Amino acid sequence: MFSCNSAQNSENMNPTLIAEGNLYGNGNDGLVENNMVLKNQTEWKEVAAKLNKLNANIKEDQIKAVDFKKQMVIVLIDQQRTKGGYAIKISGVKNKEESVVINLRKSQTEGMATMVMTQPYYVGTIPKTDKEIEFEEVK
Repeated sequence: MFSCNSAQNSENMNPTLIAEGNLYGNGNDGLVENNMVLKNQTEWKEVAAKLNKLNANIKEDQIKAVDFKKQMVIVLIDQQRTKGGYAIKISGVKNKEESVVINLRKSQTEGMATMVMTQPYYVGTIPKTDKEIEFEEVK
C-alpha cells in the first residue's frame, strides 16, 4: 500500500553545491555564524552580496540560476577562525514526515595551516518544501 506521504518522504533532497570555501573579511562582510534557508530571490541577492562584499564567491549567473518555484538556497556560515584549514558542508539531508533535517559537518585539516582569519561557508540548493528545516551538526 502506498500513500502520498511515503512518496514525498522518498523525494531526493540531496543538495546541489553553488559555492563553498572561506571568507577572509575578518567579519567586515556582516556575516556571523548562522544557518540560513532562503526562499526568495530578494533574500538570496542580499546574502550573495554579503558573501561577495570582500571575496568574489558567488557569480551573477549562479545567483540568477536559482528557481525559487522549485528550489531553496541553504547557506551555512561557520564562526570566524584564527587560522585556515577549516570547512563546513552538508553531510546529508533527511526528508522526514514533518521536517527536513540537514546534517552539517564542521571539519579541520590536520597539520600545518595558514595563519589568517577565515570563516568557512557553504551555499547550496535543495528542492523547495513547505516542511520545517532543521539543522543538526554531526561529528
